[in-house]
Amino acid sequence: MKTNSSVRYFVFVFYFFEYLSQFYTVLFCFVRVLVLYNKRRHMELSENILTIWTLISTILSFIFAFPHILHDAMGMQLDIPFQYGSFFLTTTFVYGNGLHIIGGLIFSIIITICITIMTGMMVWKLKNLKLVSSQNSAKKAKAETTLTITMIIILIPATLTQVLSISSLLESKYAGYIILIRPVFMDCRVNIVSCYFYWTH
Repeated sequence: MKTNSSVRYFVFVFYFFEYLSQFYTVLFCFVRVLVLYNKRRHMELSENILTIWTLISTILSFIFAFPHILHDAMGMQLDIPFQYGSFFLTTTFVYGNGLHIIGGLIFSIIITICITIMTGMMVWKLKNLKLVSSQNSAKKAKAETTLTITMIIILIPATLTQVLSISSLLESKYAGYIILIRPVFMDCRVNIVSCYFYWTH
C-alpha cells in the first residue's frame, strides 16, 4: 500500500465519527437528566445545548482525528480469531503509538464516568420523587430499572474500548476477540436500548 494513500482520509473519518458518537452518547444522557431536573424549560434548554454541544463535539472530534491525515496509511494483519489474510486499515499514528492508546483509554474512561454520574443523578432524583409521593411508585421503580439497564447496555462498548486499550498496551493475544465483538455491541447498544425502552414503556 502506498503510504500517502487516500486510505488515511477514511481512517480520519472513522475516528472522527467514533469520537462524535461518544460525545452524543453523553448528550443523550444529559438530556434525560435535564427532563427530570428542569421540566418547564427542558425543551428550550435542550435546543440550545444541542447546538452548543454539536459545535464543541465536532471541533474536538476533528482535532482528535486530524493527526491520522498527517501520517502514512498502512494495513495490519489480524491474528486469531480472524481468518488468515484478514487485515485492517489504519495509519502509522495508531501503530505502535502508546500515547494514542493511552489517550483513547482516558477519553473512554471520561465518557464512562459522565454516563455513570448522569444516570446516578436520574436514579437519585426518581428515588426522591418516590419518597415525596407514593403515587405511581411502581412506575418510578420501573423507570429506575429501565435507566439502570439502559446505562449498562450503553456502557458495554465503552468498557470494551478500555479493555481493548489495555490489551493493546499489554500486547495481549485476546485483543483480536475484543476487536471482533466490540462493533457488535455498538450496534446492539442502539437497537437494544431503543427496543428495551419501548418494550418496558
